[in-house]
Amino acid sequence: MLAEMTSSPPPTPPKRAQSGLRFASLGIEMVLPIVLFMYVGYRLDLHFETTPWLFLAGAFVGIAVGFYSMFKRVGILGSKSEPKDGS
Repeated sequence: MLAEMTSSPPPTPPKRAQSGLRFASLGIEMVLPIVLFMYVGYRLDLHFETTPWLFLAGAFVGIAVGFYSMFKRVGILGSKSEPKDGS
């Protein structure tokens, strides 16, 4: 009976808790590139007097980078498929 108790593996934490921590910073990863590229575009607009074109270009580039980061984190891009059969 003692051998049966020591041979069982320890319980693993639920997957839901692990995935919650995995996506905790997703909002920051989406917003930070957008704000950063918009600021760079704004500063370049002031320097080159091209208002609002570089600001808008920075916004679109920031959105693209934010979505790329999100898709990569979620696993849509660059993920290796896991075997479903266990084989």
